[in-house]
Amino acid sequence: MADDEAALKANFVEVFTGLGNLWRCLFKRSIIMEAGLRMDTRFRYCEDQVFIYQYFQHIHSAVCIDYQGYVYFMTPDSATHDYRRIPEYDLVSTLESEWANVESRYVEPAQREAERKEWIYYELYLKMLMYALKGYLPGAAVERKERLRRWKLIRHDAWFQSLYSAKFWKPRPVRMAGFVCKYGLYPLADPVLWYLGKKNKLKLTLCKPEILPVLIE
Repeated sequence: MADDEAALKANFVEVFTGLGNLWRCLFKRSIIMEAGLRMDTRFRYCEDQVFIYQYFQHIHSAVCIDYQGYVYFMTPDSATHDYRRIPEYDLVSTLESEWANVESRYVEPAQREAERKEWIYYELYLKMLMYALKGYLPGAAVERKERLRRWKLIRHDAWFQSLYSAKFWKPRPVRMAGFVCKYGLYPLADPVLWYLGKKNKLKLTLCKPEILPVLIE
């Protein structure tokens, strides 16, 4: 797919987007050892995505094959269904930083908006809003002051401003949560969301994008 840096830049979307899982990739051990790459143990979810973005910054070629050597089973009690593993904001900010490093090497500034719509916008948008909504769920609930602080933190995130206005597919509940955040309506929405969470009517899951990641019933 790409055998030098110029080819990596030319095929950026095909090479990089959607690769957030270790099981989809084979890695060159020498790159990992020479760059001192390790899993970030702060994170209980998406630690592989952080690792891959860091690994991207050191590669010089990429190959894609059509052999499917891995079967992924979704089980109801898996980590991706455990809303308590919904990322905190430190994961969001880390992904933002590492993706910016990848972009700085491979993507010209004029092309970045188009490239981001292919993958990273969707990833970050969901994680930001799930982080805000997590505080309303049983077992992960926090006080009102902390819930409002989370909304405010996202609202002032530099990436969120671009995410909200960017034209990429967003599930309806995600659009609603984004609207509440963008226009500072969260103090008004907070009692409703708290009630829905208490009644177990606010449901979040960390399933893959093919399965609706955020569902408000």
